[in-house]
Amino acid sequence: RYYAGLELDVRVLSSLNGVVSVERLDERTLVIRADRKGWLTNFFASVLRGGAAPPVGEVFERDLLTATIVETSSDGRDLLAVRFRLSRRLEDPKLLLLAWDGEAFAPLDLAAVPPGQSVTLADTSDVWASMM
Repeated sequence: RYYAGLELDVRVLSSLNGVVSVERLDERTLVIRADRKGWLTNFFASVLRGGAAPPVGEVFERDLLTATIVETSSDGRDLLAVRFRLSRRLEDPKLLLLAWDGEAFAPLDLAAVPPGQSVTLADTSDVWASMM
């Protein structure tokens, strides 16, 4: 919003320290997976929330997307995988997906990824390195 100088509809789908992959399922659906706990239990998220993660199968519907919990940690306190079904196709020019590449946010062209394949994003497991 700041850089564009416009009021934009922005959604953060995940923010954690770990290795994250994104799998394209079809023209509107993707799954974000984390290799460890930290989606809901990282330091910053813990300041705002506590308790158990939503159970597997729980669905959250919003205008732009529907999120379904796919996998939680063994202790039930964190998410490990969430499926997102977008209201727009991945190749829609009005949709911009960004991912942290280790140095900056960069466009993520999931429309170019064949269905059923995953893209591994930057390793942000080192908290201090990811903040610098």
